Amino acid sequence: MEAKQADVVTETPTQTITGKIVNTGTITTIVGDGKTTEITSRKIDLEQYSGKEVTVVGEFSGTTLYVDEVK
Repeated sequence: MEAKQADVVTETPTQTITGKIVNTGTITTIVGDGKTTEITSRKIDLEQYSGKEVTVVGEFSGTTLYVDEVK
């Protein structure tokens, strides 16, 4: 019996997090709901949002959220 392609999960669902962007040296995090999540982006300069309350949308790779959109 062959394994079907649908048996393999290859995509991580998109995640949305609302909180305050904090830059500490080379690490950028978002703090919201009592949690701190490391974030980065290949598309967006996240430093411009430092200290601001925003909503970020992206996908996790390990424990880091790769941000595709900032609202």
